[in-house]
Amino acid sequence: MDASTLHLLAEDLAAYLSEATPGDLGRPVAGTGGTLAELYLTAVDGVLEAVVGEEESTEDERARALRAARGAPFASCAWLGLDGAYRDAVRRVVRIFDAAGPDAEARYERLLRDTVVHTWDVAHTLGFEYRPDRAVAERVLRGIVHDDDGSASGESLFQCVLVLSGRARSDRSPVA
Repeated sequence: MDASTLHLLAEDLAAYLSEATPGDLGRPVAGTGGTLAELYLTAVDGVLEAVVGEEESTEDERARALRAARGAPFASCAWLGLDGAYRDAVRRVVRIFDAAGPDAEARYERLLRDTVVHTWDVAHTLGFEYRPDRAVAERVLRGIVHDDDGSASGESLFQCVLVLSGRARSDRSPVA
């Protein structure tokens, strides 16, 4: 599997993380109920969870990669910064996906989607604007409205219609 798209999108997220200061970590992230620090940990955990159970690497290789990646944010944060620690975790996971078979596609697509959304969250929280290119936005939208088997979910399609038409917010609450 070619994980180059994940690598590029993760670089976008890391670039915004590099702008965060220690004082920014306590900032609330709109729509998540958490802080920037919590979002960062969620993003790293999401990267690692995407490859848990991947059959293409041996148990020992996978365990070493996961231990090193999970430890990266804490062990290397002081000298790498949030962006460097995140990049380190993603590099390890990209290597696992590069060796993965087609059965890892759904996990890979979920990670791409989460990375794009987390990038927007971080950028927005820090006062920047982030817009992925059109092909990425379309890919993420397809992933949101389709079930894991590839079929379109009527509920998720209609929810997108309601949000885009201004009839509902993305949290599924009606617009007052």
